[in-house]
Amino acid sequence: PGPVPSPSDETRPSGNVVLERLSGASRVETSVELARADFKVGAETVIVARADVFADSVAGVALADALKAPVLLTQPDQLHPVVADEVKRLQPNGGRVVILGGEVAIEPSVEAALVKLGSKTERVAGVNRAGTAVEAAKMLAGLGKLKQVLVADGADWQSALVAGPAAAEVDGVTLLTNGAAMAPETAAYLKDISVPVTTVGGNARKALPGKRVVDGADPAALSVAVARTFFGRPKAVGFATTAAFADALTGGVHIARKHGPLMLLPASTPESVKGWLNGTPSLERGYVYGGPTRIGDTQVERLTK
Repeated sequence: PGPVPSPSDETRPSGNVVLERLSGASRVETSVELARADFKVGAETVIVARADVFADSVAGVALADALKAPVLLTQPDQLHPVVADEVKRLQPNGGRVVILGGEVAIEPSVEAALVKLGSKTERVAGVNRAGTAVEAAKMLAGLGKLKQVLVADGADWQSALVAGPAAAEVDGVTLLTNGAAMAPETAAYLKDISVPVTTVGGNARKALPGKRVVDGADPAALSVAVARTFFGRPKAVGFATTAAFADALTGGVHIARKHGPLMLLPASTPESVKGWLNGTPSLERGYVYGGPTRIGDTQVERLTK
């Protein structure tokens, strides 16, 4: 885990775009803040994922969008108290809770704690991260929400999480490779379906040659390439640090609901991102995920100047 972000709810205009910071005292509490921002009167479905590993949660971005559900992060071996409180707020009389990953990812004690709250739990889980993504794809297919597939490196959270909001935007899902090699679970599933497939990032391109490619020289450039490919005239954009995955995961869920792309930023905003921002006049709002230790206030102020 990276440094803990500081709480902040500042909203400041930058150019013609209003920028809002959404964060909590930790990655878990940031996920709760995002749920509160989007689901003020409850949610029929809640998704729970582990806070310390990204892979099982990759498919959760498109799944959360399709199910109109927030994603809450917790420790793998216990239900975090603030998450328990948020589940009770969202579902005071109990409700559906989808757990991402098997019992190794989220231990039975977490599920038992959710059941004690009155939740009706179910798991989306495969034998590994690629298998879990496939199981999410099957659920989306059952909802009529599998019109495209994006394939990203299952060992690289940056490409996988940038792909998440794009997959949601095109009624698709993100499936995973094993680095530059194709994951057997992904390969088998792709043989069974006939929808457009796009690889996101260099390793996915190597693992699945011959498909449409979206790539960039670095995570920020990849973010821009994904935005240009999948988002025509977005009104919103999300920003998360390149330093750690958690803000990009729950931020990806939030910005997918706003029909916008996710931009990954290093400590200094690259010209590729500035160029995209300045060349996208449809933008009205930007959301910065995580506190100033992630993306500093000065960097935020300069984003669209």
